Amino acid sequence: MDSKGRPMYLATNSSHDTDCDAVSFPVSSIGERSLPSSDLQTKLPFSFRDLTQKLLTSPVSETKYLISRSVADLVSGWAQVYMQPDQHADPALGDGYWVRTLYLDTPGADIYHRRGVGRSRKFRIRGYGSSQELWLEMKWKRNGKVRKRRTLIHQNQLPLVITNASQEHEWFSSRVDRYQLQPACQITYRRQAYVCRTSQGVYRLTLDREAFSQPHDGWKVPHEAGNCRILNAENAILELKYQGDFPLFFRSLVELIPQVPASYSKYRRAISTLMDQSMGDPACPTG
Repeated sequence: MDSKGRPMYLATNSSHDTDCDAVSFPVSSIGERSLPSSDLQTKLPFSFRDLTQKLLTSPVSETKYLISRSVADLVSGWAQVYMQPDQHADPALGDGYWVRTLYLDTPGADIYHRRGVGRSRKFRIRGYGSSQELWLEMKWKRNGKVRKRRTLIHQNQLPLVITNASQEHEWFSSRVDRYQLQPACQITYRRQAYVCRTSQGVYRLTLDREAFSQPHDGWKVPHEAGNCRILNAENAILELKYQGDFPLFFRSLVELIPQVPASYSKYRRAISTLMDQSMGDPACPTG
């Protein structure tokens, strides 16, 4: 925590190879629930980095839920049984890590308003934990499937990307120039992420909590959390990623969730809250 009681960032863990065992066994904390017998699947080894990259850059389906903190704890317990924490997980944060993001938008806020280029795309620069590595990201949706393009850079390379002085990152720089993208806001949140690969497919589950926003500081990715909460402290965002139709693998999980799937945009929530704050609204939640 910093001097104002806001979270600071811890170092991330290194990646390693492991496997995911989807064998069913009772867990008292989630009500003795287990996977359907037809979904008991053979262990398949995987590399965290390769599997995560595949899920983040291949066309996938996403299902989101806005859930209570108590339900999030049940979901976390389920994931710890049936999946593996991803490579950024820090045991000191409950298998979580801090996600630090600079969001970009056009001069006319087309991404915020979901028009033009912003109708189906988002652009951002993201870091994890205290790592000096950053990801240049473009996320878009087509025919109901979500896809990302992302490139890893060192934070010292960011000025070259912005000025389009690096051919290696031209795909991102050219879009910054074409759409006149500029910093819009900074967002940080704590994430738990779990992955699994079985004979039926690959799956990813994320739980996001403690989400904060703050005005941008030029082309800087935030190093500490902002002071404006954009997600109620009693809530969490659950996101399930998978390929194809909703998988049997997740069906025992959704039995724990009383809520129905719902969309929730951290970016749009952040911009709306910051606009209210700039107009003198003192109601920006901090607790």
